[in-house]
Amino acid sequence: MCGTYAVRQRRAAPMNPRERAALIDAAGTALQHGGESLAEFPKLLERILDDEAWRSFTTQRGETVTHETLDEFVTDTPLAGLGSTVSQVDRLLADYPRVKDKWDAALYRPPSLHAAGGARSSRPEHGSQREALRRLRKDRADLHARVLDGELSSNAAMIEAGFRRRTVKVPLDNMERAAALLRKHLDTAQLHDLATRLEGE
Repeated sequence: MCGTYAVRQRRAAPMNPRERAALIDAAGTALQHGGESLAEFPKLLERILDDEAWRSFTTQRGETVTHETLDEFVTDTPLAGLGSTVSQVDRLLADYPRVKDKWDAALYRPPSLHAAGGARSSRPEHGSQREALRRLRKDRADLHARVLDGELSSNAAMIEAGFRRRTVKVPLDNMERAAALLRKHLDTAQLHDLATRLEGE
């Protein structure tokens, strides 16, 4: 049922309040039923995010529901929200990078907005990959797109953008392994410079 709804509702025109509620109810039902139904959830959530349906809708009971933040909507009870948690949705989107990126963009609120009195997500999680995608989304949309397409890792994109230094872990208890790693990651000139510095000391 969820999949049929998602396909039928894909159109350019914005949804009315009751259509938004029906979409949200389908997403909530997918979460509650679990199993194969969960496969439909990422597509339903993407539509909810694209249309910002979570902000305001009218339930089947005729009640108008509004939310200031996405995490408030996620944790609200069924019909008024998804009756879930931010961490559960994160897990369900692990294999859907594009949807997860839209989810994070809608969920995250910069500290400056909070300081100005605006609504802000209260989510505590700040993983390095998530932070990297936020930075790339904001300042290097080209590299951000390549990460989502699977062409680059978020770390490689951050290094290419100049936002992060290239580093490598070198084992100090195995000189042969340390040397192999340095030869792999440094060019001839860099290896010569390193050797000169070490000899000088």
